[in-house]
Amino acid sequence: MGRSLGVGLLLLCSGVAAAHERSASYSLWDLNAHPPQVQLRLAQIDLTRVGLHPGSGEAEYAARVSDYIVRHLQLQTDQHVCRLHPQQLHRTSDGWLSWRADIACPNGQGLRIHSSLLTAVLSAHLHVATIRHAGQTRDAVLSARQPVVFIGDARAPQSSLIGYVRLGIDHILSGWDHLLFVLGLLLLARRVSELLWLISGFTVAHSLTLAAAVLGWVQPQGDAIEALIGLSLLVVAAELAWQRGSHGSALPIGLMLLVLVVAVMPAASLPWLTVAGMLLLIPCYFALLQASDAAHRWRALLAVAFGLVHGFGFAGLLTEMALPAETLLPALLGFNLGVEAGQLLVIAMAWPVLVWLRRWPTLRLSQAGTALIAGFGSYWFVLRALT
Repeated sequence: MGRSLGVGLLLLCSGVAAAHERSASYSLWDLNAHPPQVQLRLAQIDLTRVGLHPGSGEAEYAARVSDYIVRHLQLQTDQHVCRLHPQQLHRTSDGWLSWRADIACPNGQGLRIHSSLLTAVLSAHLHVATIRHAGQTRDAVLSARQPVVFIGDARAPQSSLIGYVRLGIDHILSGWDHLLFVLGLLLLARRVSELLWLISGFTVAHSLTLAAAVLGWVQPQGDAIEALIGLSLLVVAAELAWQRGSHGSALPIGLMLLVLVVAVMPAASLPWLTVAGMLLLIPCYFALLQASDAAHRWRALLAVAFGLVHGFGFAGLLTEMALPAETLLPALLGFNLGVEAGQLLVIAMAWPVLVWLRRWPTLRLSQAGTALIAGFGSYWFVLRALT
């Protein structure tokens, strides 16, 4: 039963992983300008999901993209939909599209932004709007669940901190790579004391690198970070197998071979320093596990090490926003609080269930969890290392 379940989970992984991708777009609404303007940044690969491929003629592509944006990103009042007059569209070398339009809007009550960008094909898509209005700057996060933000109105949220807390919660709850790593830590822990050490180390570490990246102290390479997050799942899955008595060199050697094979492929984008670090970490970690009578201490250090990596992954959304200095610290504080709240919610719900399920060894919970985490980790590591 356990073997069949594991195979089924492995087959399921690639389909689910392909279906879920975090996605975000960014707009700046300068309503103080003359005329008012909106600037939008959108990933070109996201637009292909709604049938907008750059293979057509440049003018035709620009017209179709502008038409899509105007229909799905609107400035409205209670009486009117304000007119957006596209002025510029160009594709950047890093795969993004930059679009700008002038705004013509009659006076009216209930001024608001409404976004349905990409939510029909990417339900987890987030649109981050920076709004300059009446001498103030504020940020808002729009999603499929909350597609509208009011401007200069009693209905507008009074604290952007709450918005960033919600953004952090949404980010962690839609981040299956981060959640699966946490699940791996839960499966590795046999007692509450071990769980506290693992989760505390992971939390402190990712909070540090989240802050360092958002504040501009460190500028990590995004592709390498995303690939390392995939590798972190593979290492946790390998240790779950190790914990069941699969000691020996097969697991670390297999992981090292996977890293090396992917790294030498023509499409690989991993820096060789990162590859060298992976090839050094894997055998050293498993050798320490084998030689130590206190393996839980090394697991806590592993949680810290990969927590540093996951923190850079968390930071990607905020760093893409290019936040103004006056909103940077509230955004960082609120976002981190939201990430921690979402993570604690998941742990509080999952840990009692896992403890209860362990009463039935025939369910082979560890084997099923290993298969699930290994399937996702393999898919994400290879996909991200080659893009």
